[in-house]
Amino acid sequence: MKCGYCGKPVNSDAGTSKNGSIMRYYKCSGKRVSKQCQLRPIRKETLETLILESVLEAFETPQNLLKFADDVMLLLKKQYHDHSVLNLLRNDLAKVEKSISNLLDCMEQGISTASTKNRLEELEEKRSLLTEKILMEQYRERQLLTKDEIVKHISTALRKNPKQLIDLLVKEIRLYNDKIEIDLHFTDKKSPDDENHWDFCFYQCEKSYIVDTHVFKSKPKEYRVKIKLKV
Repeated sequence: MKCGYCGKPVNSDAGTSKNGSIMRYYKCSGKRVSKQCQLRPIRKETLETLILESVLEAFETPQNLLKFADDVMLLLKKQYHDHSVLNLLRNDLAKVEKSISNLLDCMEQGISTASTKNRLEELEEKRSLLTEKILMEQYRERQLLTKDEIVKHISTALRKNPKQLIDLLVKEIRLYNDKIEIDLHFTDKKSPDDENHWDFCFYQCEKSYIVDTHVFKSKPKEYRVKIKLKV
């Protein structure tokens, strides 16, 4: 989080009021060096609630939530296909089928012994077992999470762990005396070293809140919160 006026980091701080109670707030670090920055302190709990609720509200819009759920489903299916037991079973079955085919070719050419017949019986039994396991695994695959279950999980899980929500979604916060600007992460990086280029705004919303914001003022103040998702 940065100060919207001087660009310095905004850090949490605390002080003691006249009645002895501890006041927790956020304050521009630039004020420690110079008193010229006009950003006023804001209550810690108020600011954190504003940011959290604003990000959740943007994230949980039906359009965005369904889009995220679709992406999660595609990823789950891809991972399941790439690393599933079903995939391994199918590979094993293909090898057994090839071995059976080779043995049958030999037998058709007159090459047939007791060992050949025993081996063929073993392979046919193995093929039967693999076919049965594949059917069971196909049923299991159909029990993957549904889209509704993913939507429900995203909605509840992020509220239970707000720190994870902020760490994953928020790129930068700029704080002013009357507004908060929040930029969200978006990336399709192929590797951690790739640079992400911000070209245009993919999603944007703005909302006003009337809250008791300032540490040394009791009068409620209006804050405008603007959220951007850039790609």
